[in-house]
Amino acid sequence: MVTSSFHGIVFSILFNKKFAFVPLKGKREATNNRVLDLLSELDCLSATVISDSDHERLKSTEYRWDSINQGIKMKVADSKKFLDLTLK
Repeated sequence: MVTSSFHGIVFSILFNKKFAFVPLKGKREATNNRVLDLLSELDCLSATVISDSDHERLKSTEYRWDSINQGIKMKVADSKKFLDLTLK
């Protein structure tokens, strides 16, 4: 999956599918932050397209799905704790 969409990245991660993030430019560049934050937290920044020559690097990118899935589980657990505290 090659996308500039936050939701495209999230679904790729949830279904353990290889992905490449192409950051937006111009007026919408600020919307990249939430994707870059997520990729950073999950140690997946190497899946970001920086230049046109990244094609070969991205083809050989290794995705450590066990680690990524564990990071997602931790984020879900943190969210549930937050909601439990908020709703009490």
